[in-house]
Amino acid sequence: MACLTIIQVHLNLARYKFDNVIKWDVIGYYSYLPATFIEKDVTLSFITPENKIKYNGIKYGYVEDSKGNHIIKYSMGMSVLYAPFFFVAHVLASPLGFEADGYSAIYEFFIEFSGLFYLLIGLWYFRKLLLQFYDEKVTAITLGLVFFELIYCTTQPWSLL
Repeated sequence: MACLTIIQVHLNLARYKFDNVIKWDVIGYYSYLPATFIEKDVTLSFITPENKIKYNGIKYGYVEDSKGNHIIKYSMGMSVLYAPFFFVAHVLASPLGFEADGYSAIYEFFIEFSGLFYLLIGLWYFRKLLLQFYDEKVTAITLGLVFFELIYCTTQPWSLL
């Protein structure tokens, strides 16, 4: 029941419908994947002064060093977590009619889905932990409260302020 509710809420309110998943900081964390596996150049040397506007802050979160080299300014930890979903999206992109550029709607859908996947894994392990200390009833109530707070926070991003 909880899984279906999470998926339904995200599929109906998901940011990917509004081209709003791979934006802001996610661009920087995600940049390693298209740079490495699509452009085949993590140094971003394919970004030239002529095409800089196309890439800077839109597709890659980078800074330039004193020699003009491009450096992705974010850590790559999130890219590791995004990678399995990126690969699935990349395999499905062309056959389903999406551009295989790392930024089309199918990539955004799978990056959004990765968050749901890790949420469900986290809740599952949280349940296992709670059951070591509390009975099933207390665990169920706690998970329910956490679950509904997470759903509320994802639909109301400023709710924690």
